[in-house]
Amino acid sequence: MNEEQIQAVIATVRSSGWVQIMQPAYANRAKQALAALTVAPSEREKSGGEFKHLDDANLRAIIRECEWMLTVWENVINSYHQNRVRDELSGRQNGADSPLNPTANQ
Repeated sequence: MNEEQIQAVIATVRSSGWVQIMQPAYANRAKQALAALTVAPSEREKSGGEFKHLDDANLRAIIRECEWMLTVWENVINSYHQNRVRDELSGRQNGADSPLNPTANQ
């Protein structure tokens, strides 16, 4: 992702729409799919609901998808920041005026 895309992800993940609506919706969907996965397929069909016609493999896929959406964006942001700091430190260590290099200003 480029800088502009990362900034858009940061704005999205920090928005009230994401925190108050999207995160709870994904978490609830994963919780419902997990609950459906714990019952036999025949019981699932009797109880109705969104997952009544899905097999276990599809329910597991939904759970993985929700888990991915709930974790990936924070990981992308954290990786971006970590890489940026690493690049800054690497650049400073290679430069003569680095505040990290105590012998540079002597």
